Amino acid sequence: GYSTGDDALQLISRSLKKQMRGDELVARWQGKSFCLIVYADLPGVNALLTRIKSTIKMGAEYELQLDLDFSAGCAIAPSGWKELRLSEMSQKAELALKQAKKRGRGQMEFVTLTPPQEHSNSAQPGEG
Repeated sequence: GYSTGDDALQLISRSLKKQMRGDELVARWQGKSFCLIVYADLPGVNALLTRIKSTIKMGAEYELQLDLDFSAGCAIAPSGWKELRLSEMSQKAELALKQAKKRGRGQMEFVTLTPPQEHSNSAQPGEG
C-alpha cells in the first residue's frame, strides 16, 4: 500500500544519504527514480552500489519486514570533461536503467561516456 511504499522510499533515501560523501549529490529524479552524482570510476561506482544494496536490503528486512531491491542505470564520464551536460548523462543513465530492468530485478547496467573528439583546424600532413 501507499504507507509501505512511503516507508520504503524513506528508507532508500536515508540509505543513499548515508553512503554519499559531502561533495556528492543524491536527489529524487522526475518523481520516480533517484539520481546520484558521485566522483568515482567504474569499480568505485560498483562498490558504492553494492554497499547501498546491502544497506537497503538489511534495513528493509529489519524495519519493514520486506525483501527490497533496486535496479540501477549508471552513466560514467571521465573527469575533466568540461562540456558534459547533466541532460546527456541522465539520458544515458535512463537508457542503462531500462537495460538493467530488462535483465531482471536488482540488476545494474553501466555505460561509459566518451567525450567528443576535438576538431583540429591545423592541416594534416600532405594537405595544402
